[in-house]
Order: sequence, then structure tokens, then C-alpha cells
Amino acid sequence: MEKCFSNFQKILNPDGKIIIDLHNPQNSGSKTDTYNNFKRTMKWNLDSKKKTETSEIIYEINGEKFIDNHVFHIFSIEDIKECAFKAGLQVLEIFENYELDKKGNALSKNLQFLITKK
Repeated sequence: MEKCFSNFQKILNPDGKIIIDLHNPQNSGSKTDTYNNFKRTMKWNLDSKKKTETSEIIYEINGEKFIDNHVFHIFSIEDIKECAFKAGLQVLEIFENYELDKKGNALSKNLQFLITKK
């Protein structure tokens, strides 16, 4: 992540801003959505000790299955702020669940960070 923030710092204009959107899981679980001939089943497992989430998404379209697996590293708000600071950036705002009028916190399902150069 440090390399990523370093690259942001290099490419941002002096008054430029970047938004980082991060999933912030709180627990393990599953859910299924169905739309006409499309079915999506999501299963995820949060490992708080390792700070990872392993997920499997199964898409069923007209009887054909497609499986997508991911392993995500979970970063805390403090991890993001520290990494930004080390790269010469600063976090201006943290929003929750794509709503600009809601302040993000450790319990937000999704976090959006508005970041600029120091």
C-alpha cells in the first residue's frame, strides 16, 4: 500500500484530490440476489486476526455458473491515514457508504477517503 500512496503523491497536481473506496467488513456471512435469469450468491469469511476477508461470488446466468474468488487485506482507518502521511498526503474527509453527508468510522461497511497533498 505504501507504494500505491507514493504513486498517488507523484501523480497528483498540487491541488489535486483522490478518492479511495474501501470495503470495511464487520463479520462473515452470505447473501443471494436474483434478477430475472441472473443469480448471484456471495459468501465471505472475515479473519480479524489476519485482517483478511476471503470471498466467493457465484454468478448463475441462464443455467451457467461463473465463480469469482478474492482475498482482501483489511486496512484500518489509522492504517490509511498513516500510509498517506508517510507519502506526503493527508486525508481530508472520510465518508460512509457512498454518502457525502455521513462521516465514516470503523463500523462503516464501506469507506471513502478524500485525500490530497500536504
